[in-house]
Amino acid sequence: MATAERTYPVKGGLTALKLAGTIQQIIQSEGQGELEIKIKAGSGWTLLFNAGRVIWASGGEHRWRRWYRQLRQLQIHPHSIDAPMETYPPQIEHFVLTQLYQQRRITRKSMQFAVDNTVNEVLFDAFLAASEIIEVSCNTRVEQALPESPVTVLGSYDESIARAHASLRVGR
Repeated sequence: MATAERTYPVKGGLTALKLAGTIQQIIQSEGQGELEIKIKAGSGWTLLFNAGRVIWASGGEHRWRRWYRQLRQLQIHPHSIDAPMETYPPQIEHFVLTQLYQQRRITRKSMQFAVDNTVNEVLFDAFLAASEIIEVSCNTRVEQALPESPVTVLGSYDESIARAHASLRVGR
């Protein structure tokens, strides 16, 4: 299957509100895929979406710090997970959460909470750095890369965009 990738160049940066609108518009019009947000410093974030909702988010300067914090909140010791995290794609954390759920080490509710927190934190970080964003791109041919889990179809992660943006307004 051919890759369908669209790039949305950003001239002069974005505001958090414009970024929120851009993300919402892309995920609702494309249906499913992987959205990449790149900043001047070379790093950025990845949002995976399906059925018009963000189902996972990763990346940023503190990806692993955020992940280990999520594990602590779930009362899972990082060394009890048999996977070298730094060598995997953006959805590895979601994959591990799914494995933990299937092994009955966490509940469905705990997994939902971890996914929701992670998406919220990544969006919050992206909104904070909106003026430094140089490109937003979307790959809609990533079916094999989208994580499958009992949480993917739960909740309404499109609301995460609004919540993260609201958190940004409150924090200022």
